Amino acid sequence: MGVYSLFGEGFPGGAKNFFAIPPRTTQFFLILDTAIVLVALPSIGNDLNFAPENLSWVVNAYMLTFGGLLMLGGRAADLLGRRRLFMIGLILFAGGTFAGDDPVHRPS
Repeated sequence: MGVYSLFGEGFPGGAKNFFAIPPRTTQFFLILDTAIVLVALPSIGNDLNFAPENLSWVVNAYMLTFGGLLMLGGRAADLLGRRRLFMIGLILFAGGTFAGDDPVHRPS
């Protein structure tokens, strides 16, 4: 079993499998993201003093916001270009990461 067996034998048959990898990877990360929120639910409930029956609203609000922003990002990529929007998102993500890393208020 060679390295190229993942993509099939030859380009015509293997291209179908090769181009199916990004959607599968995307779906995996969407499921992983939801699982992370579900694992964090007890901590969220304790920190915000939510009753256990109201925690489902946290997941619903998160997924609805995520889906809405995903559609907005897709439309913005259509208008502004995928590469430009990717770079804008990368800069915003890096800026948010650096802003969230406040060394003065770190717990010891």
